[in-house]
Amino acid sequence: MALLTLPAPRTPDPYAAPVVRWGILGTGWIADRFVHALQTHTRQVIQAVGSRTDAGAAAAAARWGVGTAYGSYAALVADPDVDIVYIATPHNHHLPDALLAIGAGKHVLIEKPVAMTAEEGREIWAAAQERGVLCLEAMWTAFLPKYDVLRQVLDGGVEAGIGRILSVRADQGEWFPPTHRIMNSSLAGGPLLDLFTYLATLSTWTVGMPLQVTAVGSPVEPPPPASPGGINGQLSASLVTATGAVSTLYSSIVEDTPTGAVIQGTHGRIEIDGWFYRPGGFTVVIDERQFGGSGERRLRYDEPEIGHEALFWQACEAARLIAAGETRSALRPFEDTIATLEVLDRVRLAVGFDFAEALAEREGTVAAD
Repeated sequence: MALLTLPAPRTPDPYAAPVVRWGILGTGWIADRFVHALQTHTRQVIQAVGSRTDAGAAAAAARWGVGTAYGSYAALVADPDVDIVYIATPHNHHLPDALLAIGAGKHVLIEKPVAMTAEEGREIWAAAQERGVLCLEAMWTAFLPKYDVLRQVLDGGVEAGIGRILSVRADQGEWFPPTHRIMNSSLAGGPLLDLFTYLATLSTWTVGMPLQVTAVGSPVEPPPPASPGGINGQLSASLVTATGAVSTLYSSIVEDTPTGAVIQGTHGRIEIDGWFYRPGGFTVVIDERQFGGSGERRLRYDEPEIGHEALFWQACEAARLIAAGETRSALRPFEDTIATLEVLDRVRLAVGFDFAEALAEREGTVAAD
């Protein structure tokens, strides 16, 4: 029979999450928002902050009201009072920074994507398994109440949900100034790792891994000052799975787009409002002709659109897993993280760009340290 009502989210009370002590590795934009979300919506403890300089660490500690600041990442991960390290450095530094924390025996929550390539992601995962620590990608979307309701609808099967999924259509475009980090090729800038990651995650989560990947792209014109050799500005990809499901995905760093998504099934569709990966609303549209009726049934879900305030949900999941002695999450298994990276690899190769400048910058930084 057709879906009649939407289920309620099953996300646990964030204040009921066990308290763990967090070390923040990196002091930029996303770290600010992560710390604010935890301090506003949970009982989690920000134990210490680490930066590459004493001044940077002290400034962040003052902003966040944290008593312990370290002028090196090595000192942060060596702190015995830190249970888990949140990795919030640029994409090209996730690998060495995650390995540093894991090597010190710390659990890690690594900003998405966890690495630049699937090979790097597998290296991180192998190290975490060897040390027996939690390794979780900070794909915050997967932990939102909104996505738990979507998960229940999609898990309802052919009869209780929207049927067999036929297609996924989504876009994620934002305009950025030439001076923004995302415009810097030496920091693995461009839409692929920042924005397209959400699109690839949505696709692999809903319809699985593609058999075929085709993609095209175009550069930012004129090249931003930090990327004199040019940087990718727009991406468009089509992914086709073994079941014939097609994902049509578009991402851009040179324009604002509607940022919506549609999951189309044989019995209906899910229309996710703009900023599909953030807290917000969606509509499930059921084609009642499939069940002997006429017309459409529309079921609406809404939640407060609090944006990056919702980063706390992923932290609470990590805290629960650590308290339970678990090293993987059912909501975002690391195998799914690797699958997304594999799709990103294939899209990047199809478009025809690499991370040579980002790798060179990382090698230079690590050597200087």
